[in-house]
Amino acid sequence: MSLPAVAVTKDGKRVLVAWKQVNKDAPHISWREATGSTRDTDLQLQPGGTQDHPQLAFAPNGTWAAVWEETRGGQQSVWYRTSSPNDRGKQLSTTTNGQAAFPVLVIGIQNTTVAYETKQGERLSVIVQKI
Repeated sequence: MSLPAVAVTKDGKRVLVAWKQVNKDAPHISWREATGSTRDTDLQLQPGGTQDHPQLAFAPNGTWAAVWEETRGGQQSVWYRTSSPNDRGKQLSTTTNGQAAFPVLVIGIQNTTVAYETKQGERLSVIVQKI
């Protein structure tokens, strides 16, 4: 295990943890609610790819969101998922931005913002997305 991430609700009653799991076929991100009785679960519900660099955040209403770096077919991208029961995750970055990495996440009262690094050739950029 490596690269742990933690999120805590404002009242401190709920704690989420996520980490890079390296003991399966491909590195992936596992998570669980540390203050509950949940089991370790894969963050990415869509099979394939390798995951890295998770980040977690709680919204003021107690829901959570996560972002992570994922490589599929040689393309490094950033993915996003929430605690909504029907949310299976989605890719945020596009191939036109190049290789995406090192996502960070913040949830405010009215919106969620994700920022991440992209690299295309020697050109580095920072992308900021409001969700």
